[in-house]
Amino acid sequence: MTSRFKPTAAALAVLLAAGLAGGRAEAARKMYSYDAASDLTRAFVYDGLTIIFEKGLTGQRVERVLSTGTQGEAALKPASGGDLGKGGLAAVLEPGAEERDLYLVTDAKDGPAFIRAACRVKTKGWLAFGRLRAGEPLRIHAIGLDPATGQARRCATWEFTFHGEWPLEALGNLNRAPTPPPNSIRTPN
Repeated sequence: MTSRFKPTAAALAVLLAAGLAGGRAEAARKMYSYDAASDLTRAFVYDGLTIIFEKGLTGQRVERVLSTGTQGEAALKPASGGDLGKGGLAAVLEPGAEERDLYLVTDAKDGPAFIRAACRVKTKGWLAFGRLRAGEPLRIHAIGLDPATGQARRCATWEFTFHGEWPLEALGNLNRAPTPPPNSIRTPN
C-alpha cells in the first residue's frame, strides 16, 4: 500500500516557513538580572546588570542592558562578526569562548559612556553574550575598536551569576531595575 501523500519540496518549504514564522510569533520578552561573580566584574558593575531581551524558539535578541542598582542604560542592536574585521569574533575572543551573540552598543542613552568605561575608547563597542538562561551563570565580553590600529579588541570578560527574572511590568523607571516582587524566581546566594 502506498501513501496518498507524497511530500514535495514546495510543500516542505511551506511547512518550514510556517514553522519559522510560528517560532517568531512565540518569542517572549524577558528581563533577567545578574550579580557580579568576579572581582573584575564587580569593579565595573558592582551592583550587577539587568538584561532585557527577546527569547524565541531559535535564539535570543538582547535589547538593552541596565545597571541594576544605579542609573545607566545601553541599547544594543544585533551585529555580525564581520563587523569586527579579519577573523571576526573568533579572532577577538580567547580560544574556547562560547559566547557568539554579538551586539553593537548604540549611541542611544548611556551607550557611549558604557563603552568608554569598559574599553577606554571613544569609538565603536560591542558586547558578546552567551545564552541567557534562568538560573544559569552568564559571561559577557566587552569589545572595542582600537583607534590606533583600527582593529577590534576584547577589553574585558565579565562573569555573572543569575539573580532573578522580573516581570516586564515591574520595570517602572527604565534607568533602574525594580525591587524584586515576592514571587520572583531567585537562586540562593
